[in-house]
Amino acid sequence: MKVDREYIDKIKSSDQSPRTLLRTLLTMLADLGLAVTAEGVETFRQRDWLVEHGVTLAQGYLFGKPLTISGAIEHLKLLRTRAPLS
Repeated sequence: MKVDREYIDKIKSSDQSPRTLLRTLLTMLADLGLAVTAEGVETFRQRDWLVEHGVTLAQGYLFGKPLTISGAIEHLKLLRTRAPLS
């Protein structure tokens, strides 16, 4: 289940209500056994809050900008050359 960036953006709000709603949503998804991906993670604060609340998958500018298909292929090739041999 993807959590929309609009919810993630509210993590930085000083108002507690959006975070309470997000915590409740994350608890419900965990109870249902659904994997959660947070969209639109842009700050370390957002990432840290999500990790603290059990989210292990995220996407957003904090991790990298969107790539074209050819850019993604080049990025994956570069990662493969850096991977240790097992």
